[in-house]
Amino acid sequence: TNGYGTASDHSVVFTYDHTAPVTKSNAPSTIQVAPLTIVLSATDAVSGVASTHYSLDGAAYKTYTSAGVHVTTWKTHTLTYYSVDAAGNTEAKHTVTFAMRQPTTLSIYAPPTGKRKHAFTLSGYLSPGTTKDKITLKYQRPGSSAWHYVTRYTVKTGSRGKWTYKYTPTLKGTYHFKVSYAGSTTRYKSGSTTKAVKVS
Repeated sequence: TNGYGTASDHSVVFTYDHTAPVTKSNAPSTIQVAPLTIVLSATDAVSGVASTHYSLDGAAYKTYTSAGVHVTTWKTHTLTYYSVDAAGNTEAKHTVTFAMRQPTTLSIYAPPTGKRKHAFTLSGYLSPGTTKDKITLKYQRPGSSAWHYVTRYTVKTGSRGKWTYKYTPTLKGTYHFKVSYAGSTTRYKSGSTTKAVKVS
């Protein structure tokens, strides 16, 4: 109001934001066997999201961009993330753990026929394979559906993942063979196809 009694008024509308944003990720809950990009999505219904931040495997925090978090290393990862809204509210940190394993392929070769009490050679490749990788051979005897296991043995030095095993059948009929690799902390388990050998 001025000295002549003339008055005017103004109003301002403002919002008080006391709620932090909510951030979600699409990090996998199962083992992955390929590189992946994790997407973080944050929402804030009041003042809006100002920024999202993340840390992969304990590294320094980075500001998230639309490119996502690209992960290529074969191991178990830990991702921590949070968002901040335009009012300065900081979300509590979220932590997710997910595993990435390098895919492996395992092959098996077996002769189509064999003779009772005469040894024949089974062979194949574990790819990628290194010295000391352990392969388990499984077989079914003629007329049985039960799988029997041969003690694990090791891929030989300098063989580039090749494995061999000599087997001596004691019965006549059809044997079935397959091999499996249990994997390691960086590689994913795999199994071969099944091969049949008719023993006379």
